[in-house]
Amino acid sequence: MKTVTSSVNKKIVILGAGGFGREVATLLKDCGYQVPGFLDQLRKLPDGLPPVLGDDSLLETLLEQGVNNLAIAVAEPEIRKKLFKKVKKMGFSLPAIVHPKAYVAESVSVKEGCIIYPMAVIMNGCRLRESCLINSNVSLGHDTEIGAFSNINPGARLGGNIVVGEQCYIGIGATVIEKLTIGSNSVIAAGACAIKDIPKSVMCAGVPAQIKKDIL
Repeated sequence: MKTVTSSVNKKIVILGAGGFGREVATLLKDCGYQVPGFLDQLRKLPDGLPPVLGDDSLLETLLEQGVNNLAIAVAEPEIRKKLFKKVKKMGFSLPAIVHPKAYVAESVSVKEGCIIYPMAVIMNGCRLRESCLINSNVSLGHDTEIGAFSNINPGARLGGNIVVGEQCYIGIGATVIEKLTIGSNSVIAAGACAIKDIPKSVMCAGVPAQIKKDIL
């Protein structure tokens, strides 16, 4: 597996303390990271989790303290993209987080900011672009590309030689057959089965998947 990371420092702060952020805290612990806390609006978290340190106004202070690794735990792709660009410009690193119980073939390319959950299976030649989310029990066939800031949700099955554009959302249990292209900013609903190319900026649902509406 080829990953893009820029730091060996194992201390990392999570940007976002919602349900996704709490899941990421567990993944990071399993990967051997130290998590001083979250950045978010102040909220009470369940016992056993790191504290909320404050909001993103603390970013500069963290850099001054030598904490230069961040994990962005914000599910909305467009917001995640904006945050990614902001913190990269400030000088933060966003290590790829790959859970040790995921299977990722040696030839897979994983860009910075990606998060790969346990039990994901990612086969030979796949390419994961910046800050995409590969959730639990996802399978990606050989030579499939996942665009930056896209979410592949639990149990989704993608065949080989698929190209998924940027900021896409593949729902829980969805299926995409081999050799298709999914246009940027499109949604494939939970349980849907895509058997033909999907254009940009649409929401599809059903078996087989049909376009239900445009996404503005």
